[in-house]
Amino acid sequence: MNRNEMAFIVREDEECGCGALIAIEALRDIPFEMKRVFFIYGVDPGLRRGAHAHRTSRQVLVCVHGRCTIVLDDGETKERVDLDSPEKGLLQEALVWGEMENFTKDAVLMVISDSYYDPDEYIHDYDEFLTRVRAKVLS
Repeated sequence: MNRNEMAFIVREDEECGCGALIAIEALRDIPFEMKRVFFIYGVDPGLRRGAHAHRTSRQVLVCVHGRCTIVLDDGETKERVDLDSPEKGLLQEALVWGEMENFTKDAVLMVISDSYYDPDEYIHDYDEFLTRVRAKVLS
């Protein structure tokens, strides 16, 4: 699996000392047009989230506060990526199983998607996911 980690540019205003700014722009900083942004927070440490894949949607995950671990699985390889800064993002392609774990109490995970919410877009059964991945490889 290719590592799909991204780095965002931090702009600090040293003249005023008023903090830092990170801007994320569609088709510049992320490889698609944004259709939806949502936030995951308040996850009790020890709980896992996700455990699904998307049929066609792509998304970028950014932990804007705190820390969490993303586990991506393309059907052959599992990869764990720690997100602990708004400077880092992770691209999750379509037909990649994703799980989120190891949330700190203060973690806020921002997810930027290239599609609007559609419950039929989700694959929640791991065996169905593997079947679709194998069919894609054979075609």
